[in-house]
Amino acid sequence: MYAVAWHDLVLTIMSSPPFAFFVSLLDEMSGSKSPVDVFKRWIQRLHRETSGSELAQGSAVTLFRLLFPQDDTRRKYGMQEKLLANAIADALGTSAKPLRKWDQASGCLGIEVEKVMQRCSSLDTNYTSPLTMADVDLLLDELAAGSGFTDESVRKKLPGSRRPKTIIMRSLYRDLTPRSAAWLTQILLKDLRPMLYPLPATHYTTALMSSTSFSFVELTKEDSMRAWDPTGRLLHNYCSRSRLDDAVSAFEAGEAIFFTPSIGQPVPIPKALKGRGCQQALEPLCKSKCVWAERKMDGERVQAHVELDEGHQPRIKIFSKSLRDSTLDRNGIHALILESLSLQHGSTASLVTSNVIVEAEMVAWHGDKIDEFWRIHTLVEHTAHGARRRPFVPNDEIYTQSSLKTDIADRHLGLVFFDILLLNGRSLLAEPYSFRRSVLESVIRLVPARSMLVGRALISTRDGSLGETIEHALASCAGPGEEGLVLKAAEGRYNDKQLPWVKLKKDYIPGYGDNLDFALLGVGWDLERARELRVSTDCVTTFYFGGLKNAADLEKDPTARPHFYLYFMSSYGLSRQELEASTFYFRDIVEKIPYSTAMNEPSKLPFTLTVLPGLEPRPTHILLNPLLAELYGAGFTKAKHSKAYALRFPRVVKIFRPHERTWREGVSLQALHQIARETMCRDRADKEIDNWVNTAWNKPVSPLAVVKRKPTIDQLEEQLAADRNKRRRREPPKTLRLERTLLAPMIASVALDSNPNAPARVLAVEAHRPHVQVLNPLNTPATPPSDPPIPNLMTNAAVYLATHDMRLRKKWKRIIPKEHVVHCLDSLLRVCGWSKDDVVASTARRGIILLSIDESEYRQSLVEALHQRKFTSAQGVSIWLLEENGFSGT
Repeated sequence: MYAVAWHDLVLTIMSSPPFAFFVSLLDEMSGSKSPVDVFKRWIQRLHRETSGSELAQGSAVTLFRLLFPQDDTRRKYGMQEKLLANAIADALGTSAKPLRKWDQASGCLGIEVEKVMQRCSSLDTNYTSPLTMADVDLLLDELAAGSGFTDESVRKKLPGSRRPKTIIMRSLYRDLTPRSAAWLTQILLKDLRPMLYPLPATHYTTALMSSTSFSFVELTKEDSMRAWDPTGRLLHNYCSRSRLDDAVSAFEAGEAIFFTPSIGQPVPIPKALKGRGCQQALEPLCKSKCVWAERKMDGERVQAHVELDEGHQPRIKIFSKSLRDSTLDRNGIHALILESLSLQHGSTASLVTSNVIVEAEMVAWHGDKIDEFWRIHTLVEHTAHGARRRPFVPNDEIYTQSSLKTDIADRHLGLVFFDILLLNGRSLLAEPYSFRRSVLESVIRLVPARSMLVGRALISTRDGSLGETIEHALASCAGPGEEGLVLKAAEGRYNDKQLPWVKLKKDYIPGYGDNLDFALLGVGWDLERARELRVSTDCVTTFYFGGLKNAADLEKDPTARPHFYLYFMSSYGLSRQELEASTFYFRDIVEKIPYSTAMNEPSKLPFTLTVLPGLEPRPTHILLNPLLAELYGAGFTKAKHSKAYALRFPRVVKIFRPHERTWREGVSLQALHQIARETMCRDRADKEIDNWVNTAWNKPVSPLAVVKRKPTIDQLEEQLAADRNKRRRREPPKTLRLERTLLAPMIASVALDSNPNAPARVLAVEAHRPHVQVLNPLNTPATPPSDPPIPNLMTNAAVYLATHDMRLRKKWKRIIPKEHVVHCLDSLLRVCGWSKDDVVASTARRGIILLSIDESEYRQSLVEALHQRKFTSAQGVSIWLLEENGFSGT
């Protein structure tokens, strides 16, 4: 439909490819099962149409910016769907009403733009836009330059007066076909997903129950770089630079690959692994002789670059966690950075003589203590320069409790330093963590109640001879301003793939988060969650929660009208099956009214409702009869202007039906406030004064939070230690035991020696279906003489690498031919004939599932899945479960 004869469009010597040529790439990749091949063919066509001429400098940068707009961190357009719909309608000279309803139609604004333009466009069907990729890129620069959040490097390209946004939008859209305009719209929204990966089905049941994360193939940046540059130089450039366009620009300019950080270029931030348990968190660091547990502070990450030129004031540039230039936003800590490095005016004590890069967590400070995370936002807005600055205006209608008032005079921003990457022009990235920490300690000058070094503890070795237990270290982080731990190997380099950082938080461990019951007041559809699930707008993706404000009044008068405060939402926690059942329940069974009706005609509700200002997206419907839901989160926080605490990162555990439990069992706002402060070990503002008065009048006093914290730490440590001991008793030892075969008689349990040619120790004979044959383990020789070597065992076998241990996976990939490996359990079952479709015959001699011996819980889930398929077909061959001690490396 969108094919074009490109030899008629591309000049022999071309300055930049036509934008329509780029659109042809996107159209061909849309829904493709092999987008990498599509991209390779497009590159070949591009070079063929240029007749061997060199592409203009910057063409590759433009291509990757447009192909991966979500990684374009420099340009900000200040328009999401609502504002962009109005701007596009103005540029096209049409009504914005159909575009504003994008979330009630396809859920994709780009598709709705295409529909509108198809109805009103007068362009010929063979028309091709004269805009090139470079033209579009320059117009996007001009559009972004009007936003105060755009990087300064982009704004400097267009000094002086700029054209109005309306004129720029008309220049972008007026010469585009409907399809090209649709793709451009998604580029402006920095999200090509809804058009690149079309929904597999429109009905929520089909989409949720049949679609999985593997139902579409995504083009990754790494794959596209390999296709564009088979030599690998471009990919190496990207690995050493944090920004995509920086890497492509350096590649185009022919710059040498470098690994030395430089001032003004953000250093790629390591991605920490998530520890799902205390002992599991230590497993990726098992090769390390010494592991440190740093306290993870609850703040905003700061990567501070300080450049020193002789005779000039130090110049500071700050990058956030997202690698955005936030120098103006963080203006309130500029002086503190210089003071902490002893670089303030007149100081001669600094060890920094040229350039330095340090990393820290920006926190809110109150007195001599680190304050709660939510305080940061007001402090940043008050001290920022530029677009983020907001004057502080106390509002007693919003902050009704004295504990919620942010007194700027009492609070200020502070820094907790945890790493140093560059000192006096010398890179420290390749130095071990222990060395970088010692350098950091010598460079940083601590400023009381303003800056400090992050606390850390040496974790005991496996024999318990050194340091403290990881359980004690994690339990000690139960106080305010601390999220958990970051485990670092003493020998680990910065961004070390072999010895990565591991993040461990209480809520990462099942059963240790904060669980509370809240009133479920509304439901809705959230764009980001819908894109992840790949569902249309008919699916309920998001749930809206609140608390009862007048609980005391209802206790006195049960007939009084409840008043709820709706102030937070959650889109995560439920499985696809649970979400499908919930969508059916809320769409077809639960009584509800549209949100707009509830707000405009509150008399239609059996309760009164107050909604937090700025809560986005708004719910689509309000329930006439609230439900009760159990939520799981990571501590407590407050949204901007919120009157109440809410769970941080809330996840839905269960939604109760009215006959099970009612909303009246949910936590009230008053009770929630007390629970939150006790959990964070916080005292109310006037607690010490009350205790002083009570002491003066010989009345009993309640202990301060700091006194209560010790029993809380002890209790949490005891619980973590008890769970560790239970797990050790429950899990088998590192060597295989005969009892393991009794758990799943249909599976052969095999211990593998580290030598791939060694014979396997078979502890149970493979069980054929449908008649299960199990040899008594007591009568089985420890090492039957007929046991085949591992290579023979793999002959004509289908292998599923189910283990999550990357080292074990790499080891087995060296042993097993690629053509024998299947990518999921369902594929293995089909190859082995264990299919619900009786006509599917076995194509393998046996099936093999590989696991680490430590993955006992995952093993059990696989066993249960196999049991469910056990008698579905009489044609299948046996499936063996092979377990190896992969974590310890033996």
